[in-house]
Amino acid sequence: MIPTRTASVAVAVALAAAAATAATPAAPGLAAQDASADYTEPYQRQAFEIYRTAIGFRTAAGHGQVPALARYLADEFRAGGFPAEDVHVLPQTVPGGEETASLVVNERVPVRAFFGALEHWYTILNELAGR
Repeated sequence: MIPTRTASVAVAVALAAAAATAATPAAPGLAAQDASADYTEPYQRQAFEIYRTAIGFRTAAGHGQVPALARYLADEFRAGGFPAEDVHVLPQTVPGGEETASLVVNERVPVRAFFGALEHWYTILNELAGR
């Protein structure tokens, strides 16, 4: 069982990695789950529901839903155990007057763990990109 806080971090990293590699075909030998029915662990179901909810927001320019998405994800991070003082939604107005927002989450980890995680994700992203 992965603790909720770890699952929340995993969701955030998975969303970022998915966005970064969406157009990249999977590298040979990497297996993926084929359907949501394959997600049997509680943290997998939670991640799936967070992702399903997040993609339901129309965040393209002109729809005005980015602040709502940022608030939703901020609430999920807080519910997952991140201290409120480490989760921030920063409202912004883009040229043209549309309201948007940035989500900033401060994950406090030992420096050694941080660099180990960077190396891990660098390896994974390179494998996904076929490098």
